[in-house]
Amino acid sequence: MILDGKSVIYLNKRMIMASLALLLFFSFTFTACKIQYTKDESTLNSTESDTTNYSEISEMTSEVSIASNGAETSAKSTSAEKTGTPPVSSVASSRARPTTSQSSSETKLENPYYRSMNAGSGKTFTGSCLFINIFLSDGVSSFTEEEKQKVIGKMKKAESFIKQQAANYDRKLSMIYNKDDLFINYTTNYVVPTKYDYSNWADINNIILEIKSKYNIENILKKYQTENVAYIINVNNIGLSYAFYSYYFSDFIYNDEFCVVFTSEYNIENNLTEVNASTFVHEIFHLFGAIDLYNLDDERLMLAKKYFPDDVMLTIWDEINLCEIGELTLFLIGWSDYLDEKYKILLDTT
Repeated sequence: MILDGKSVIYLNKRMIMASLALLLFFSFTFTACKIQYTKDESTLNSTESDTTNYSEISEMTSEVSIASNGAETSAKSTSAEKTGTPPVSSVASSRARPTTSQSSSETKLENPYYRSMNAGSGKTFTGSCLFINIFLSDGVSSFTEEEKQKVIGKMKKAESFIKQQAANYDRKLSMIYNKDDLFINYTTNYVVPTKYDYSNWADINNIILEIKSKYNIENILKKYQTENVAYIINVNNIGLSYAFYSYYFSDFIYNDEFCVVFTSEYNIENNLTEVNASTFVHEIFHLFGAIDLYNLDDERLMLAKKYFPDDVMLTIWDEINLCEIGELTLFLIGWSDYLDEKYKILLDTT
């Protein structure tokens, strides 16, 4: 077919119009895809940000406290402990809150209010609880057999006090520690810090990990038919005892709960004194959920002194029978099912 000039012009116009239509279509499609991609990328970045924050939570899951080993004989002394609590990400406040049921002025906490409760290798201080006592030789200090027996003697005093208190609150408790396979001599080139430093957690925890592997702690747990286990690292040196224990929302890497107890320290009177049984009680309670009551802001410290002046988590007596266990500590270690509402202010509920 032969086209004249008018027909050619008409076809050219149609082709140009069709090309413009296709160009507009592809331009619109590209713009829409770009908008959707931007939304998807924004959502992805938001998700990644949340993941990073939760990672920060799991990296900061060990709470610590340092307890005074000594107190003036026949006189009450407020613990000269010091602590450094690792920062906790603000994401913690978005965690699900525990449900409560009211009973007059009491609050029954069906889930832990405090992160250290029911967490780690020592969940609640009831039933059978196993203690691995580690006697450390670190190149700076070591133990003679006589010195070990002195430590074990103080542990026995702590056990006697704890078991009597447990019976008073109708709690069945068996503390398993006075067995040959539960006393471990450990030699290391690493010198354990004589005061708390959170940055040293990994180095000290490596001692626990090596002992778990070398001495097959899993088999020991099966042998004594218990799941609750805590580690006591005894150091024959002057220092401030401290504990590393798990938060409720902790990563499994922080599962092993342990304390470092020094044989002597300078008390608040700056006199050198031997560790007493009260210090063992204080540190052991930490490993099963108890918190320090001295390391609070001024307002809450005043309340703690008002409510629990002789609580072993606030005040340490050289004579252990002068120590008491207040309602808050009883609740946190699993010896009480109820907590009065007025004590809630002393808890870190984030």
